[in-house]
Amino acid sequence: MLRYYAKAFNLAVCYAGFCPDSSLKRSIKLGTASFVCAAYDVVTDWREFDPFLFTVLAGIMDDCQLSSKAIFLTTRLHLLEVEGRVGDNGLERVQLAMDFISEVAGLAESLGTDDEMNRLGWFSQIIDDILDLEEDLANHEQNALLSSKRDHYLDAALKFPWSDYRSKLPHSIVLNSVISSALAKARKLRCVASASPEPDNSDQSPHRQIAYEAAPEVAANISYHP
Repeated sequence: MLRYYAKAFNLAVCYAGFCPDSSLKRSIKLGTASFVCAAYDVVTDWREFDPFLFTVLAGIMDDCQLSSKAIFLTTRLHLLEVEGRVGDNGLERVQLAMDFISEVAGLAESLGTDDEMNRLGWFSQIIDDILDLEEDLANHEQNALLSSKRDHYLDAALKFPWSDYRSKLPHSIVLNSVISSALAKARKLRCVASASPEPDNSDQSPHRQIAYEAAPEVAANISYHP
């Protein structure tokens, strides 16, 4: 339980960097987004897509009174992950997550257009993959840097105009520190001549297989109408 709350707290601290203000109302929304994202990670990363726990997550989202769009985004990402269809070596994951965070915490004004938000989400996932490289390798988890496009992704992260985005985010001190650390690591990784091995995508745990079989039925019960 302590690990879960630590995860939610760390997410909230980083997500706060995307907020245009630090009002109580915004903080509550941000806390809700972080709480649900941490719960999602428990279901997918920590408990290997246990289908029962996804029903628990659905109950949490109902209790938090999330919008139909937020629930749709969460369910869609879960379905894509279960089926192994998250695009761009997993980088599409945070693009959907950014949409979710923006919807729950009301960050559209600070994250800009859909295109800008997608680019920021893509960059954020590369940053996450850089920081989690060793852990993902040890746990046989998907990581963009374990693909044949490793150097391409590192170069893209190093060339990303983060400073331009940061100038529009007044509360991004902690977030910027995390990103700066990741970019420093990226420079070191880029200097390594040998590429990392490609991931073994054939691994399917029993929970993931059960979730795969149940996913279409779950998705059919949840829809979003803008």
